[in-house]
Amino acid sequence: MLGVWNQNPNEKGTDDAALAAVLGALNTAAATGSVSDAKSAMAMVKQIVTNSESAVLLVSHSTLIFPAVTNLTCTLTASATANEWSSWVEIVDSAATALSAAFAAVDGHITGMITEEANEDDTEYMVQLAYGAGKSPITSWRLRSATNKVSSTGQSEGRGDHIPAGETVYARVMCAAALAKTLSVHFRYFLHT
Repeated sequence: MLGVWNQNPNEKGTDDAALAAVLGALNTAAATGSVSDAKSAMAMVKQIVTNSESAVLLVSHSTLIFPAVTNLTCTLTASATANEWSSWVEIVDSAATALSAAFAAVDGHITGMITEEANEDDTEYMVQLAYGAGKSPITSWRLRSATNKVSSTGQSEGRGDHIPAGETVYARVMCAAALAKTLSVHFRYFLHT
């Protein structure tokens, strides 16, 4: 049993041992040495609160839409060869605004891709998103286009890796049909502000 700590921070003794026992597991590189005083303990509590607030942002947030206005579109094009990935291309809207611009100064997440139209009925599409020169994966989707199948209009949720500030966002597409089939889409995203 730890007992009650002294209210006077100038008094030493068993309180230091109790404090170290309780908070020692929280000791990080940011707080070097053993936990031996209230100042170190409060620094660690502050780190916990800060990290908790960051975690809450990932769960509760207001999403934004790309393209940002109704007269713009975003078209993703599959490889002309059936069942092969297209080349990676930066995601842009019909006004040549890049999705990457949203993440220019702050990290963020893609939360969904909404398929508005597919130019080939009754076929499968796959989409992958990545960021940066190394094409670090963000998320992937598979969908089936309309007619007597599930409508091509639908939201595919994403819970992939965050996009670091300043990175370029890319997409590549595969389709079961040949001849460079396309998808008209929009994305939902949020920023870690």
